Amino acid sequence: MRVAAKNKKPGVKKKYWEPFSSGYESTRSPELINKCLAWLTNKGVFVTLAQKGYKSGPTVVVGVGQEQMMIDKPVDWPGNDNRIRISFRDSSKLLIHCFVPLISVNTDALVVRKPKEIFRLQRRRAHRVDTPYGSRISFNYKGLKSRKFIIKNISAGGLLFCARKKLQLTGATISDISVNIPLNSILHSQPEDTEFQVDIGAGAIVRACHDNLSDFFCYGVSFLSKSGEEESVAKYVRYRELELLRTGVSP
Repeated sequence: MRVAAKNKKPGVKKKYWEPFSSGYESTRSPELINKCLAWLTNKGVFVTLAQKGYKSGPTVVVGVGQEQMMIDKPVDWPGNDNRIRISFRDSSKLLIHCFVPLISVNTDALVVRKPKEIFRLQRRRAHRVDTPYGSRISFNYKGLKSRKFIIKNISAGGLLFCARKKLQLTGATISDISVNIPLNSILHSQPEDTEFQVDIGAGAIVRACHDNLSDFFCYGVSFLSKSGEEESVAKYVRYRELELLRTGVSP
């Protein structure tokens, strides 16, 4: 299939989250950052400010401009540094933070630069295991059957697959998902079993990122599955954990 692909454009800031480190993702996309700041302001979401040796109580962002933003000044603001860490939880309760320079302080507010990069701590719904070489996924999207893409890891609640080209799937719902994963001949119970295969009714694309090391584009799928389908995947995850332990690889 042809799930539409786009060539990379040099100099264009990517409109998605990318892997950072220690479970964090980051984005420098002005579109995503502005959307996040607008949500903070419109909803009056509490944020926390931190500097070396100091952490504020809940406060709010009261205004956002082109280059600057204004934050309600905490009553115990120490003013001992010109760099501030802002932390809050987004609508999905994921922890987000950014670092901003302090421009000025007045009686009621702190004026800071808008962040150019924000970080998000990704929370996984279930334990994931890396899949063996040859693991593949295919699915339907807008009535078209996809080619087989590489599965990188899987859990009872979803999986991460990768493609060589960027796919137009951000925020999409895919259906008729077919998962095929080779089995280790030493561990599977029946001699004729050569692969784990399960069909999932549907899934939502909840994450898109670019792996700089492999130059692959990766997509996180959250299964919209029935209990039987999820239990089947959960059994495979437990099997894979045993397989990795027996081969001396930490799952």
